[in-house]
Amino acid sequence: MPKTNFVDGSEIPELVRIIKTESEIAHLRKTCEITDTVFSEIFEFVKLGRNDVEVSQKLKELFIEKGVMWFNDAEPLVQSGVRGSLLSTLPDKNVIRAGLVVFDMGACVEGYNCDVQRMASIGHPSPDEERAFNKQRELCEEAIQMIKPGLKVSDLHKFAISKAREQGYDFARSVVGPTMWLGHGVGLDTHERPWIGPRDPTILETGMIFAFEPGFILPNFAVRLENIILVTESGHEQLSKFPHDLVIKT
Repeated sequence: MPKTNFVDGSEIPELVRIIKTESEIAHLRKTCEITDTVFSEIFEFVKLGRNDVEVSQKLKELFIEKGVMWFNDAEPLVQSGVRGSLLSTLPDKNVIRAGLVVFDMGACVEGYNCDVQRMASIGHPSPDEERAFNKQRELCEEAIQMIKPGLKVSDLHKFAISKAREQGYDFARSVVGPTMWLGHGVGLDTHERPWIGPRDPTILETGMIFAFEPGFILPNFAVRLENIILVTESGHEQLSKFPHDLVIKT
């Protein structure tokens, strides 16, 4: 085929998938409902002295009991203490001690994945931990209220960056490419378009679904809330409904 020109068409399916059908929305809504239930159950299980591997294994058991698997490209993450600052590190036998614990997980239903983060504190949080958590929660909830059709994802990103710096915090840098991003689409892949970052030209449209995760990474701990957001005609719907509260285990 000497006269044939080959071009990269990988963007075509990615762009087609960025707007979800009603069936896809139903699957993703179900993934969030199951994940919300698992959060309520795992917080009953986690306690001082267990290790991250034990809790991660329990998460898998809870998903399987409900007839589903966890998201398709990663393990459910349980990161206690300083390991919460290491982003997507696999669980190890780190014993859970007093301090913050990050849970990063999601169900997979009919091949569709969600990706949600919530947090617990083993014992009462320190003043620094409590302040950071409250500020990140405030930022997350304020930014979500901006989401509607016509909003540039880069403007959502810009607001979150500005708000965090105003509060005295900054964000982790993504391992995906040289730019900082604070969220990503979900669907058949746990991480897909749009990327909530400064260089993504996407303008939000009805039917887009993405994870928004403006977490603060500090030297000895992290505060990380992540939610699944559906863009609707009138604004948005948060599909991940488990409360944002810091669950305190005493």
